[in-house]
Amino acid sequence: KELAPTVLRHRLVLTYEAEAEGATVEEIADELGPEAVARAKAFGKFAQGLAHANLALFYDMAFVVTEDTDLTEAIDPIPYTELMPIALDMLDQAIALCGTSFTIPFDWMAADMDNVKLAKLAHWMKARYMAEVGRTPEERAQANWNAIISEIDAGLDEDWTMDLDWNAGWYASALHYTGRPGWGQLNNFVYGMADQSGIYQQWLALS
Repeated sequence: KELAPTVLRHRLVLTYEAEAEGATVEEIADELGPEAVARAKAFGKFAQGLAHANLALFYDMAFVVTEDTDLTEAIDPIPYTELMPIALDMLDQAIALCGTSFTIPFDWMAADMDNVKLAKLAHWMKARYMAEVGRTPEERAQANWNAIISEIDAGLDEDWTMDLDWNAGWYASALHYTGRPGWGQLNNFVYGMADQSGIYQQWLALS
């Protein structure tokens, strides 16, 4: 606990409002305290991991964007096969940060969550992503099921539900609007992954 503020404060990034007010990372870290700093960083890395892992599931290529990315410089997308390991590493970082005891406010996820449960949830999500990332028979045959089962064993061991309420916490707005009659339809890139006729590949060749 004594080392936590020193170890974690280098991972804080000031907002432009804080910089404009002349605040320093040290001042913010001292004001928040080690528990709040660890909670923010663990939750942030967890969210980063989920975001990048889902990009790896849905797209052939995507960008890696973290708190260290210089968005004034051009960046190149990377293949999903390279992106998923990066996303899994983000979840590993979140798990490591859960070594500090903290409780996540209920309205962050509309669920009861502390550092222990967040680490287990991260393990559980890692198992799902590791099992789901393969798109071809060859890629699926390369799945490391021993590692996947290890993540499952380290994951949640009880029923857990997160209420996706668009008025509070997280919400799957993309799923809502693409599936709601009259609002939109599922993206062809998502439909195409289930196509067995070859027409999807013909459509891709047109672009």
